[in-house]
Amino acid sequence: MNKLLENNQELTDELGEELGGYVSAIKTQQASTKNCEKVEDNLQRLILAQGYRQAEENDQQTNKEASINSKASLLTRFFNWQPKVWASSMGAVLAVVLSLVFFATPSKMAFAQVISQMNLATSMFYSAKMKTNGVELMDIKVYYREPGHLRVETLPLGDASDGISYNVIDIPNGKGVIFFPHPKVAVPFDFNIDKHVSSPDEDPLYWYQAIKNYQGEPEEYLSGQMINGVFAEGFVINENGAKVTIWADVNNQLPVKLLVTLDQVNSQVPFSMEADLTYNQTFDDALFSLKIGSDYNQTENGGN
Repeated sequence: MNKLLENNQELTDELGEELGGYVSAIKTQQASTKNCEKVEDNLQRLILAQGYRQAEENDQQTNKEASINSKASLLTRFFNWQPKVWASSMGAVLAVVLSLVFFATPSKMAFAQVISQMNLATSMFYSAKMKTNGVELMDIKVYYREPGHLRVETLPLGDASDGISYNVIDIPNGKGVIFFPHPKVAVPFDFNIDKHVSSPDEDPLYWYQAIKNYQGEPEEYLSGQMINGVFAEGFVINENGAKVTIWADVNNQLPVKLLVTLDQVNSQVPFSMEADLTYNQTFDDALFSLKIGSDYNQTENGGN
């Protein structure tokens, strides 16, 4: 590991003093050949990903259309650049890599940090695809804001506009409204949160609460990889027959990717959901309003 870094000292100098500091710190550490190989592999993947993005951005700025064939030339163009050209954009990425020399598998401390950051988050958004027995069922968008404001937008596949619905829920007060934009119908309802039975295929926050309340270590740690443009670590837990896999950004320890699956029945997966997540956005209050507009027909109040 030390020999590899020393041979690249000239490149390090051009990347700046800050990155050089990271390299110097790493030189003092001892690493096995296996760990060095994993670090080198992760470095190469990150450089390739960053190079691809940089090349595409430059191509867009010059208003050139990037075809499948031209993308290969973009990568070639990137690797012909001098280090000084891309030091500013790559410095932060490489600094993360070099400061996590042994990140080939996440540390056991990392999962506790993810839970801690999730509990500190003020809001969350995710868009997801839901499947039943391998067949795509619908897409959903979920907006959540502490302390208990929830909006779930159900988006059926194809042109079934009549099936679109917005479910707005005030969890602490046990109230909600389902809005059907076509044909302008609103269904207010009440519920008892203490009697609510949660399940992955019915509750869009099931996985969220399962992770936040999880005790102990995850059942599996997954090697780090690039997810949605960031380097992320993976964790797997099982909760009441549901397998929950999350990928968390190594920089802020917040999930960026989610996969929830129920146990197989007759060799089929009865439910699965794959989602992309973001945290700590500022949402408009109107997203969580239970007010029913005059243009909506209101049904009788439901309850459970």
